Order: sequence, then structure tokens, then C-alpha cells
Amino acid sequence: NNQSVEVLLEAPKDSYSERSLLYGLEPLGKGTPRVESISSYICRLAASHNIKVSSLLIELIYPHLSSYSYLKNIADKHISGSSLLGIGKTSCDIVSALEILTKRNDLIGLTLLNWSAILNLKLISKSKKWCSTCFKEMNMNGHIIYEPLIWQLKEINFCSKHLLPLQEVCINCKKKIPHYTSRMQLGFCPYCNTFLGEIVESNIPIDCNITDRQLSICRVYSQLLINNYTSLVPTKEAVRYFFVRLNNVNESISYSQFAKNLKFSSDQVITWFSGECRPPIAFWAVICKIIGASIDQLLIKQYNLDKLRPMLEKRIIKIEKRKFISNEQKQKLKSNLENYLKSGESNLSLLAFASTQGYT
Repeated sequence: NNQSVEVLLEAPKDSYSERSLLYGLEPLGKGTPRVESISSYICRLAASHNIKVSSLLIELIYPHLSSYSYLKNIADKHISGSSLLGIGKTSCDIVSALEILTKRNDLIGLTLLNWSAILNLKLISKSKKWCSTCFKEMNMNGHIIYEPLIWQLKEINFCSKHLLPLQEVCINCKKKIPHYTSRMQLGFCPYCNTFLGEIVESNIPIDCNITDRQLSICRVYSQLLINNYTSLVPTKEAVRYFFVRLNNVNESISYSQFAKNLKFSSDQVITWFSGECRPPIAFWAVICKIIGASIDQLLIKQYNLDKLRPMLEKRIIKIEKRKFISNEQKQKLKSNLENYLKSGESNLSLLAFASTQGYT
């Protein structure tokens, strides 16, 4: 009614909520291992405004980036997958810009930025990967098609839902698909417009070929994505302190033995203990499996590390003193050997015969 309109008009401007420049789309898969990637969110955002992805990035997102962002100074405004999906400064700037434009505060959960203290920078594959069965199911069930972030991680090569290999080339044009293209459309090849949910004949379950280490790595990444909105995340200091604790609780420690038991190189292990490099997620996957804790619990709650002690201890090599034998013992051994040879049995090797006599 007129009275209500007058009240609204007379209300101070501060009483109105601030409007966002872009739609505040709800992220898909939030709080699950299959949360969508930031590139998938950008693509859906562009489609909801009926504009090209390139227009969204160049005209709206880039102007909100830091003045020193390299994207402001390159001619073609091309952005790599590692910059868009990774844990570097550019990815952080893009997320911040999107949160300003959409008035959302949860878009950092579409990346692994929260865990940058424990991850290496090069964790994103060079080109897109996808599960064609997932795309087909999304399409058939009338669900919104999107791309989970976990597909784009360099160390993940299978779909954890279907245990199928992730596809890397279009079934039609045989081209690899970059993480960013001007006319990108989720679930479709930007070059030939083929639906990527077409099932490949070789797309059969590979669960028998997935190693325990691959499953462990996938499990750790899944834990990080699920806990992406936790208030506590490990810092670089937490990683350093983990190795300090290993040194302190083990009087006798062998880096080479530790590396051998965990199947890493000694040079790698030494750089982790010295703090020069961060361990790969494969290392944390092995440690979490041994201790029986998730990665965030391991680094934040300071779990007991006694289960790692046998893997760190120096191997004790027992050196037996040389035994000297008398001439009488030599003659007896010679006689036994001659008798054995004369018996014609000869079913023992020289080593086996020596063992029966109590010698090497």
C-alpha cells in the first residue's frame, strides 16, 4: 500500500542491504570432496549473466585485481590453470574480486588456498580433466553441470565416485582443453562443441589398477576439501614443528632409512627436515595412514608420533666375528665333504652343505 511505500522511501539509505554487482550464485558441492572449482563457478556466473567468460574476466574481475597483478599488463589477458585454480597470489586476488562482486564470503572454498601452507604450488594439471560418466549423469538427471576441483589436481587421475579414468582429450576433435577459453561452456568442448559426457569405449572401471598410494592421496585431498571452511588450518610453522618433533622424540634417527621405508629419496627427506621444501601430499597421505589421523588433525592437534619411530631408527648391522677353525676341524670337514660326494646324493648346493656343517 501507499503507506508502506512512503515508509520505505523515507527510510535511511543505511537500512538497505548493499546490492552485489553480480549474482551471488551458490557454490555447488560445498562441504564435500566434489566441491566445484573456481573456474567452474566463473563459467556458471558468466552464463547466468548471458555474457562470455572472457567479458566477465576482462571487464569485471580484472579491474578489481591488485594493481601489480600480471593479468593487468598482458596483451591477450590469458590466464593459466595454475593461476586460476592454484594457491598463488593471482588465484587469491581473483577469489577476493569475485567475493566483492557477488557479496559472498565463501568462494575461497572453491580453491585450496586455505591449505597453501602445506601444499606445493604446482598442484594443478596443465589442461582440463573430467569424468564423462559424471557429466552424463548430471545431464540425464537434470542437474547443473559443473566441474569438481578435485578433477583438476595433478595427482588425481581417476574419478573417486565411479573409479573411472579421467578424460583429457575431446572424444571428437581429440584436443586437450585449457582451463580457460573465451567461449568455455561446462560439459562441452570449446573447439567442436561436443558434449563431454559421451562415454568412451575404453572407459571401464580401473579400480584394480588404482594403487593404495593413489587412494591415500585422493583421501587426503578429499579431507582438505571437506574441511575447507574450518576455522583452524595448519600454518608453515605447524609443518616445521612436525619435523622438529620427529627429531626430538627419536634419539637415533636415519633420514635414509626413513626415506627408504616411505619410498621417497633421501635428498627429498633431508630438505623437508631442514625446512627448505614442503613435502608433497603423497608424503602426508602415507603419514596419515600410518598414524590413523586426518591431515588437519595431524598438524593441528599434534598427534602422538610413536608409530613413526621404527621407520626412523637407524638399522643396526650385526657384524659377526670371524671364526677360526683348527686343523683337526678342517680335516673333519674335508672328510665329511668327500663322503657326501662319494654317496652320489649331491642334492645340496655347496652353500646348503656348509650350512649343515655349521659353516658359511
